[in-house]
Order: sequence, then structure tokens, then C-alpha cells
Amino acid sequence: MRGIRDGKVRVGTLYRLEKPTPLAYHILAKYSDASELMAPERVLLSNIDKMKRAIEARTATLLCMSCGEWIAEKRIRSLPEQPTCEKCESKLLALLYPTQDARRVKEILSKRREDKELTEEELKDLSHARRTADLVLSYGKKAITALEVKGVGPETAFRILGKMHPKEDEFYMDLLKAKIQYLRTREYWENKETRPKSF
Repeated sequence: MRGIRDGKVRVGTLYRLEKPTPLAYHILAKYSDASELMAPERVLLSNIDKMKRAIEARTATLLCMSCGEWIAEKRIRSLPEQPTCEKCESKLLALLYPTQDARRVKEILSKRREDKELTEEELKDLSHARRTADLVLSYGKKAITALEVKGVGPETAFRILGKMHPKEDEFYMDLLKAKIQYLRTREYWENKETRPKSF
């Protein structure tokens, strides 16, 4: 400080419009819930490994859409590349939202099989379960990994999985980019969902 005061040390200012400076990034990231939005490329690359470890540590709730009986909570790390129902050996396994009640979805599936009428909300839950099951049937554990990323739903997961990445890092980078895109547009989607419908 004395050197600055005496004019021996000159202070320069760096303006950057696209990304924070390396020093500013670490300060902002500490207080931001979406630090990926500001991260320089080299930080994004290091975030891939962090993302992979976080996903593998999570627990996935699976429901067999074939027999409609088997429900299990499995640590993603322990899943085989192609998970199967432990009751009927089907690979048509739905990945449920953390907020979904597995027993309720199972009951909805039973109602559908008995040709009972479903509410709009029940149809929505069943449709989502079926779409995730189709992805798990086609892509196995990789589909579960994709669907565990914030902001990645069945449509985005299908687009990313369809690239058949030769390298695992490329797969995770696409997932990270999808997450960043979601964080950038989250306000729009949240407003769209809460906005009253016009007829």
C-alpha cells in the first residue's frame, strides 16, 4: 500500500465483459449458486471430474415399467452398465424424480394397466416415467447419469446420448453445457410454468 501511495507501484484495471478475471471468479463463485456460468474454460474442464463424482455418489430410484412391481433405490456408482429389474429381468426401468413418490407412480401404472381413467397429473407422471424408461432401455446407466444432471430432461438427454461420444469427457462436457444452458434460461422456464395460460 505504501508503494502505491508513493507511486512506486502502479495499479492497473482489467475490464472483461465475457467472463470474470481469474481473481474475481473465485470470489464470485463462493457466493453464486451457478458458478459454472462464469467459469473460464480450464475451470469447466476441472468441473467435469467433480460432476462425475457427484453423480456417482447419488441414489437413483428405479421402477420397472414392465412388471410394475419392482422398485429399488440404487447408488449410481454401483449400477451395472445395463441395469435390469431384479424381479422380471426387464431393462425397461424408469428413473423417478427425487420428489416423486415411487409407490404413487407404481399405483398409477397399475391403474393404467387396469384401464382405469387417469387424471392429467397422473398421465404427466406416467409419461415422464415411460420416457426415462425408454432412455434407460436404450442407453443403460449412461441415460441415468445424463438424467441426474440439473436441467437435463428426457429430450435433452436423448439429444446428448444420441451423439455416441467416443470419449467420456466429451459426454460429460455436453452434460455440463446443457446444465449451463438451463441455468442461463431457468428464469424463462420457471416464469413460463407459473404464467397463467391464455386461451
